[in-house]
Amino acid sequence: MNKIAVIPNTDKDFELKATCELVKILKSCGKEVLIEKNVDFKEKSLVCETDKNGLLDADLIIVLGGDGTILEIAEEAAKNDTPIF
Repeated sequence: MNKIAVIPNTDKDFELKATCELVKILKSCGKEVLIEKNVDFKEKSLVCETDKNGLLDADLIIVLGGDGTILEIAEEAAKNDTPIF
């Protein structure tokens, strides 16, 4: 799994501190990290910005949020057999 999409819940991680830490860990492991364009992620050099459909090209989707955030992507991820963590 080399291409990993990160989907934060900006209401819970409004400064994206947890998201930034996760991205740094993934990058240190040599992973390509995808994040949705509309997320105000400050360290853009660490990620590949894409639209929601582009996130589905990932090998794995990591959701930082709750049930609602997972449900937003779950149906499309299931169609592509993309695991969600």
